[in-house]
Amino acid sequence: MGMRLVELGKIKATALEAIKESGLKIREQQKNLGISHDKSITEHLPVRYKTLALQAWNDGLITERQCAKFLRMDILDLRILADEYQIESMVSNENIAESGIFA
Repeated sequence: MGMRLVELGKIKATALEAIKESGLKIREQQKNLGISHDKSITEHLPVRYKTLALQAWNDGLITERQCAKFLRMDILDLRILADEYQIESMVSNENIAESGIFA
């Protein structure tokens, strides 16, 4: 997602590198600031709807703000959700590869 922000001109590439090097963890910062993450925000939406909205945002078809509005959340929660979906997708792809279903 960081590269997407650079592509959109929201942050500079040097800032992204600094964030990566610092090892910034969103969840840790939320705890430090006393911000709780409520996953129930998107539980009422179908998984397919969330996936399509995130994919449209990732492909540049809609803006970050539009995606957040579609999913009825603020931008910070959208970014967290996008990170979670990206991790879930990577794990899912690894499981498919290991199972040999498409071999």
